[in-house]
Amino acid sequence: MVPELGEEEKGPTTLCSGQAPICPFPEKGYSNPMQPAKPKAAGLETDIHTYLERAACPLCGGDGGKIVIEAGDTWNSRGPARGLKFKVRRCQKCGMCFTSPRFREDSKHVPFLGRRLFPAPTKKQGAAVTRQEMRPFLRRAERLQRAHPVPGKVLDLAMGDGVFLHLLRARGWSVTGIEKDREVVARARTQRSIADCSACDVEYDPLPPGPFDAVVLWGLLPRMYRPRVFLEKVREVLAPGGVIGISVPNIRSAGAWLFRKHWSGLGLPRHLVHFDRDSLNRLVESSGYQVLELSFETPAGSTGDSVRSALPLPGLLGGITRLSASILLGGFGGTGRGDSITLIARATR
Repeated sequence: MVPELGEEEKGPTTLCSGQAPICPFPEKGYSNPMQPAKPKAAGLETDIHTYLERAACPLCGGDGGKIVIEAGDTWNSRGPARGLKFKVRRCQKCGMCFTSPRFREDSKHVPFLGRRLFPAPTKKQGAAVTRQEMRPFLRRAERLQRAHPVPGKVLDLAMGDGVFLHLLRARGWSVTGIEKDREVVARARTQRSIADCSACDVEYDPLPPGPFDAVVLWGLLPRMYRPRVFLEKVREVLAPGGVIGISVPNIRSAGAWLFRKHWSGLGLPRHLVHFDRDSLNRLVESSGYQVLELSFETPAGSTGDSVRSALPLPGLLGGITRLSASILLGGFGGTGRGDSITLIARATR
């Protein structure tokens, strides 16, 4: 079961700052209407609470919900959200788990201030991609190619520095990538020789027109404010019969149950939606796709991060503890209690 604290709250969705609700962006065109607040060099212009809002369920619009986990920001401990608590709620209508309160859409950059998703490179430009770097993507590539055996055109909407695209290109695919950080995009061009890549906000900015035979969203969907609208937008750039690849943390995993607020998959406050098998299936199918394959795994790295947060032991003792936990929880990897979910689906309309 998903861990629960038993608290329930109902009521209308309102902004913590008392402002009017943010207008939804247009369904066609996908231009970005948001003008991010300009942070000062050494902090924010106003109290951090004015950047927050209370959210409704992004799947059905239901208000309130039972709290399942409450936690702070463990990834960016020195960032603007330090000291704040964020709640993961389960919608009473559809069962989807979502973050509330959350940062407003025009302030979505705030929880990233002070730390970068991708650290500065340590290797010389042009260095080959190592097996260790590719390991997290090997199974995903195999699953994607089972659904689309003939190499075609692939679009990676959260490419990082291009390791997955580097892997698929070696297997005969034509690759295109998007990442929000311009410096990371530049690194993908120089280190991975990914020529067709650009920097933009994939939720609001236009996507490359395609059509693409495959589009992948590894770790991206939990950060979307309107996940169904986003998946429909992705479907528009897929070729007929094209496939989509999604990976998300599993809120019903053994790791989530054991580590609770220290679980690395929470991603608070950046993760706005928290999926399990059923909620991910429902969202994808309601967005115009047929699910072809759904699998689970528990990467050793995710368990190690959870252990470091929950039990920060030094030296050899810490290493033994992380290894033992990784072996134990790794046994759940192939079951519905694995830490992450990978889904492959085909567009149906």
